Amino acid sequence: MGYEYLSSKNYPLDETIAFYERKALGGWATVNVGSAVADSKRGCIGLSNTYLDDPEALPPIYRLASSINRHGAVAAIELQHSGANSYESARRGNQIYGAVDGENPLGMFVPAMPEEIILETIEAYGNAAAYAKFCGFGS
Repeated sequence: MGYEYLSSKNYPLDETIAFYERKALGGWATVNVGSAVADSKRGCIGLSNTYLDDPEALPPIYRLASSINRHGAVAAIELQHSGANSYESARRGNQIYGAVDGENPLGMFVPAMPEEIILETIEAYGNAAAYAKFCGFGS
């Protein structure tokens, strides 16, 4: 289940937070809020993604996790990178990469991810996991 209501900067809105809090109130053991982008520069597929690499997103993401956790449920979030299908990142003018050289489903040529970018992506995932944990996911 992904996000339906995000601000123009892709932060969870109060309506989003209330939606997931109702799941926790209903007795769910785990409430998964869906995918969040670990690297918004190179890994974003569309517009409806929360970015775990944006420090300004911390307060609403923290409120989202807290609204779930306070009812005894575990707040869960998925770390995501869309690779060759990172259409939104490409639309913003950023170079996107795939596992190998090739075309994505939109017919765009996407080069294989070089080692330097692989290392940056690994670091982005580590930072995103730490950010999510700090906000209260997985507790």
